[in-house]
Amino acid sequence: MLNDFSIFNIFCPWMAQQQQAKEEAIKTEANARKLNGLQPENNNFGNTNTVSLLKSANLLLERLLDRGDILIAQTETVEANANNAIAEQIALEKSTIIPPVTEVAREPELSETAKELIKLRDLVLLAKTGDNANTPELLESLYQELGQVLEKEGVQSLEDTGSYNYEQQQIMATRVVKDPDKDDLICETVRPGYMFNGKLVRSQEVTIYTYNSSTGSEIRD
Repeated sequence: MLNDFSIFNIFCPWMAQQQQAKEEAIKTEANARKLNGLQPENNNFGNTNTVSLLKSANLLLERLLDRGDILIAQTETVEANANNAIAEQIALEKSTIIPPVTEVAREPELSETAKELIKLRDLVLLAKTGDNANTPELLESLYQELGQVLEKEGVQSLEDTGSYNYEQQQIMATRVVKDPDKDDLICETVRPGYMFNGKLVRSQEVTIYTYNSSTGSEIRD
């Protein structure tokens, strides 16, 4: 026959386990409420049994799982919309025709080579027409070849004859003549002029005839 002491020894561990299980159920229910964004329950759980606490925690966890499914579905929808927007933007960029960039044409400039050739050609002409000119045929050939080089650079030589042209020629000297038909005609070229890109680089320097019936022929600077 069990006495009071024996009964106490049997039920005491069981009661301790029940109390521990209830405390764990209370903690589980409180954590489930936090996960759902709810305030902790302020009620006294002393009169609430362990099964009720576990049921409450289970319902809260199921609610959290349902919300998780909704969030996953919303995230997938947002990602799909973003991917569609990116694909549309790429397609739009590919279909957009970018007009070619038109470069502004730069006006050609007289090269340094052409400038040096002009100076050299002047020296050749001076040697060819001087009192002590040597090998005039060779100098003439060199003079013509230099002119061809300038033409390749786009430089046009001005060695015109005929009537004086004030726009392209500069009078360096005059030669008086009695023939009125020669008045204002070019007698000779002192230095050739040059054109580049349709513009005058240097005027043609010339000697022209001047009609005067009362004097003999002479050159006047």
